[in-house]
Amino acid sequence: MSLDKFEPAYILTYVSSLPWPPWDHVVSAIALSVFVAGIAYIHRPWFKALLMTMPVPFTCAYVISGIPIGPMHLFGFILSIGYHWLVFLLVRKSQVPLLVAIVLSAVGYVVIGSMCCGLVSRVPFAVLIVAALVVFLLGLWLYQPSSGQPHRGNAPFWVKLPTLFGSALAIYGMTGLLQGAVTTFPYAGVFASYEMRRSLRLLAGQYTINSIALATMISVMWAAQCLGLPKPGPILVGWATVVACSLTIYRMRLGMARQDHRTIAGRHLRHLQHNVSRDAATCMRERQEADRVSGTNP
Repeated sequence: MSLDKFEPAYILTYVSSLPWPPWDHVVSAIALSVFVAGIAYIHRPWFKALLMTMPVPFTCAYVISGIPIGPMHLFGFILSIGYHWLVFLLVRKSQVPLLVAIVLSAVGYVVIGSMCCGLVSRVPFAVLIVAALVVFLLGLWLYQPSSGQPHRGNAPFWVKLPTLFGSALAIYGMTGLLQGAVTTFPYAGVFASYEMRRSLRLLAGQYTINSIALATMISVMWAAQCLGLPKPGPILVGWATVVACSLTIYRMRLGMARQDHRTIAGRHLRHLQHNVSRDAATCMRERQEADRVSGTNP
C-alpha cells in the first residue's frame, strides 16, 4: 500500500468526500436527541406523556424539511396516534415482544405515510382538520384514565443520544417519501414506548388527548401561512398556540386518573397547611417580641 494514503492531506480529502448529512440535519438531530433523552428522566407517567407532545421534534423536522404546512402534516399527526395504540395492542393484546412491536409500528408509520402521500396531498386541509378533531374526541370518549406506574429511564445517556441521533438522521433522509409526515414521526414516542413499557395504555391514551395541542399548532401555522405571514411568523404563532393548549390541558387535568387528582389535591392541601402553620408561628414570634420590648420599656 502506498504511503501517500497515510498523509494528512489524503486523509482529509477522503473524509471530506464521504456522504456526510447536511449540517442543518446534524444540528437538528442533536437538539431533538437531547430533548427526547431528557424526557426519559421524568418520573411521573402523566407529565411525561404531556411533555412528549411539546413540538420540539416537530419544529426540528419542520425547519430542516422546508415543506410548507399541508394535509400530510395532519395525516402524520393521525398516524402518530395510531403508532402508540398499535404498540399497546401488539404488546398487551397479541403478546408481541415490546421491541418487535415498536419496530413494526414505526415501520408501519413510514410505509403507510409514503404510500398515502400522493393521495392525501390532494385532500383539502379542512377535511384533515375535521379528521384530527374526530380522532381527538374519539380518544377522549373511549380512553378511561388510569394511573401509570412511576418509572424513570435506566438506559445510559451515552446509549440514548447516539441511538436517537442516528434514528433522527435516518427519518430526515426519508423526507422525499414522507413529505410533511416527516415532522410528526414519533421520535419521542419510539423511546417513550420502551421507557413507559409498564404504562403503554396510559401513554397511548394520554398522547391522544395531549396531541390536540399539536394539531391546533399545525392548523394555526397553516392559517398563518395562507395569510402570507413571513417566516418565522408561523412557527412562533404555532408555539404560542401549543403552549396555551398544553397549559389548558394541564390545568384541566385531562386524562388524569382520579387517584392522581387526589394526590395533587393532597399535596396542595399539605402545602397550604404548612404555609398557614408557618404564618401562625411567625405571628406568634412577632407578638412575643413586641411583648418583650414593651416589658423592657416602662
